[in-house]
Amino acid sequence: MLGPARLEYSVHPALYPLLSRVVCRRATVVRHEASVPMCCVELPPGPKQLFEEAGLRYLDVERRVVRGEASWIALTKAQQREMNQVSGFLRSAAEQGHAGAQFNIGDMYRQGQGVKDLTEAVRRYRKAASQGNANAQVSIGLMYVEGLGVKKDSAEAVRWYLKAAV
Repeated sequence: MLGPARLEYSVHPALYPLLSRVVCRRATVVRHEASVPMCCVELPPGPKQLFEEAGLRYLDVERRVVRGEASWIALTKAQQREMNQVSGFLRSAAEQGHAGAQFNIGDMYRQGQGVKDLTEAVRRYRKAASQGNANAQVSIGLMYVEGLGVKKDSAEAVRWYLKAAV
């Protein structure tokens, strides 16, 4: 005699958000009764979640700077830790291909929030621009107009502005 009928299936990735960030790699259905998923693991945060978390933490520090409670030049140790976490979240999101994260990292390098490195800012803007991020394309144009991190070149700036406009 045959044992109970078993149907094994994998959950389609499109359903992952519906599973509250828990992936059920395999579930077993026995005689039309669904059993508890056998393998459940917590998903690591995706680029969107990392980007959103970085944004929330950044806004908290920025609010303090705007109110005059802090300065980008002289952050308290706690605020510097917060900015290090922001940077870490943005870097993780950027490594996963998030164009907005690449752009924001470029802005942080250009404005000196953490470390001022104009060449690195241009490099980050280029990564975001290659993914179609119009803000990054405009920022590269500005870098060429002002000669920040690149040689001044009005024609190259116009080329980047036109890319952003399209």
